[in-house]
Amino acid sequence: MTAKQKRSWQPREMQMLAEWLTKTQKNKRWQMRVRLGSPRPAVPRPEMSPEEAAMVGSWRRWADAVILEDDKVTIVESAIRPQPGKISQLELYALLLPHTPELTAWRGLKIEMILLY
Repeated sequence: MTAKQKRSWQPREMQMLAEWLTKTQKNKRWQMRVRLGSPRPAVPRPEMSPEEAAMVGSWRRWADAVILEDDKVTIVESAIRPQPGKISQLELYALLLPHTPELTAWRGLKIEMILLY
């Protein structure tokens, strides 16, 4: 490959994450690419269809993975090359998690954060 040729994009981080989850989290409930936080405060409105309300959620941040257990929630951010900003992302996700409507059953549990690289 020459310096001018670009390598085609590959989802290496998500592949690494999927392999790690299947090997280390076998008997646990986990999800990848989880939207966190509440939709914008003024929306969704009661008159919105479920499809419209789902579209509103696309503005939310997303964590690479969330592991849901009875006593804790683990947020995972993956990176091929770790960068200090990833730690800030995890801290933000921990703040957003309690405001995530889809995860109300886990609200109030201990939150752990993992930077997988």
